Amino acid sequence: MVNGLRRAGATPAEAKQFRTVPASAVPADLKGWQEYLRSATSSVFSDYLKGERVAAREQARQRIPKAIFLDAVPVRSCESLRELSIPNTTIDIATIDETDKSCRITASVNHPPAKDRVKVFIALPVKDWNGRFQGTGGGGFWGGGPENLKNPVAKGYAVGATDTGHEGGSGSFALSANGRLNWQDIRDNAYLGIHDMTALGPRVYRSFYGIGPKFSYFVEAQRLAARA
Repeated sequence: MVNGLRRAGATPAEAKQFRTVPASAVPADLKGWQEYLRSATSSVFSDYLKGERVAAREQARQRIPKAIFLDAVPVRSCESLRELSIPNTTIDIATIDETDKSCRITASVNHPPAKDRVKVFIALPVKDWNGRFQGTGGGGFWGGGPENLKNPVAKGYAVGATDTGHEGGSGSFALSANGRLNWQDIRDNAYLGIHDMTALGPRVYRSFYGIGPKFSYFVEAQRLAARA
């Protein structure tokens, strides 16, 4: 796969970045993804490179927004967010990320009486919060993950992401082992995961900053997906 990218003109840095794309795929999904790319034409890799380069240029042009609340500082510690009591939600992780000093939250949400689990990931700037919240999405059957948080939080956004109830980039979650439709997992992926991220975000950042954002956005993340 990486060799295909190199033949398409990828730089060493672009080839290295490509290796992280299937990182969240479960083994079965990853095998099918790899088999598809092995038989793919060179245009798949060149199209991927074009898209990534356009996205990189666009990101470079984006200005870091000015802070809306100049005196916004946390009113409680990051670690104390684990104590939040939110219905049908468990705060699994609340810790400072040493790479960017943001407060990183991982939460599990379920929808009784189902025994599903939707993961929600949130990053909160400890310093220089710009007063905005950015929710992020994925692509294809890939909901999103912690990797969605890095760039927005570096620009001062409080940011959220969700796995929409499953790992990997295929639609295999929709069928049980006996071939029946997993309706709860389908609903999680279709809309409940994004709803959970959108609903949980305000509870967390209002508790952390003591105020809510002036503006909220949703940005679809870009990711190379296997052919359906």
